[in-house]
Amino acid sequence: GNVSSQFVSGLLFALPLLPEDSTLQVQPPVESVGYIRMTVEAITKSGVTMDEVAPFKWRIPGNQAYKAENGRLSGDYSQAAVLLCASALGHDVTVTGLAAETTQGDRAVLKHLAALGAQVTETADGVRITAEALHGATLDMSDCPDIAPILALVCQLAEGESRLTGCGRLRIKESDRLAATVESLNLLGGNAKAEGNDIVIQGVKQLRGGVTLPDYNDHRMVMLAAIAAAKAPAIGEAGDVDTAVISLKFANGAVGVIDNSRRAAYGYDQRIEVFGSKGAAVASNDTPTNVVFMGEEGVVADKPLYFFLERYMQSFRDEMLQFVDAVINDKETPTTGADGLNSILVALAAKKSVAEGRPVQLSEMM
Repeated sequence: GNVSSQFVSGLLFALPLLPEDSTLQVQPPVESVGYIRMTVEAITKSGVTMDEVAPFKWRIPGNQAYKAENGRLSGDYSQAAVLLCASALGHDVTVTGLAAETTQGDRAVLKHLAALGAQVTETADGVRITAEALHGATLDMSDCPDIAPILALVCQLAEGESRLTGCGRLRIKESDRLAATVESLNLLGGNAKAEGNDIVIQGVKQLRGGVTLPDYNDHRMVMLAAIAAAKAPAIGEAGDVDTAVISLKFANGAVGVIDNSRRAAYGYDQRIEVFGSKGAAVASNDTPTNVVFMGEEGVVADKPLYFFLERYMQSFRDEMLQFVDAVINDKETPTTGADGLNSILVALAAKKSVAEGRPVQLSEMM
């Protein structure tokens, strides 16, 4: 029970569909209890029965079927934790849609931020975190390991020593998150170390900018880096690039241009144009509406969507649908890992071009 609740959740979903009855018992110690309770809650709401005859031991009748129903999903504390931690670090964020009564273990982010000295306000409008001064604390991560990296960042900017306990299972996530968290904080000018299954952090007043952090192929580490970037010195002051135009020349003679700004005052600006003798392809900024007002005083149109999650929300949905379709119908997805790798190679080539002041062949990055 202390390896991964995902094994338990997978079995709980699958066993009711078998022709025979089953018994599932999770051996102690059991961690990530909240995730297991969430699974049972979702299953029983879908018309499947199971009897918990002892703590974390279920008798599950076979030959059952899930029943579709309409419902409303409550907000995800696991994702909200990133925004709530950003709020604790000085950004004015109110997160809506979070249920006060929930089996989600990651709701613990609220008590952990309070332990660090933040003020937690829950109203009908949402959850808001404020903090005049943060101080170190000991936080137990055994039932909420996914939010350990982002809480570690808050601890790094809190005064004094903090200790995140129960972090052993971070080693077997998408990356070794325990080592990755410690390395990321230290690269940012922090003071963190691993002691057994704990992360021990000595707070600093300011992070270091101009740092390139590995993504560790792990979205949780990217989330940590994203919030850390908002607390580091300004991008230009740190020696990095804020606004860029990338010129591409393809082997067949076509030309491409990518315009991108990390923090444009008017929204998330990212435009791509590829053109050649036989045609062109253009991807412009998305806006909330396509209405343009023209009058005597000028022309008014909506600004681009402000955040990349807003711009790419439909893409994320389409990606999930394509993935499900590929799994169900045993076929390739439209985009592959090679496509993602090629994008990274282009980005690395652009970075090398800026650093060395010359055009860079993509082959140099292979």
